[in-house]
Amino acid sequence: MSRCPDWISVEVRDPSRALPCLVPAQAFHLTGRGLFLVDTLADRWAVNVEPLGKTVWFQCALPSEPRKKKRR
Repeated sequence: MSRCPDWISVEVRDPSRALPCLVPAQAFHLTGRGLFLVDTLADRWAVNVEPLGKTVWFQCALPSEPRKKKRR
């Protein structure tokens, strides 16, 4: 994970060269939610296939002003 003034970037490496498959997440599924969450929450993402596996990365834009905590 890294941060620059406008973005937070996250990379996850996997030894498999098989590309991940984006499928709709269902409540009863035990696996397969990771890429669905990335696609839903990230501003941009991609997969880089490498000789020894792959890297899935995503970036989320940071708000221009700090968020204020809501009081309950």
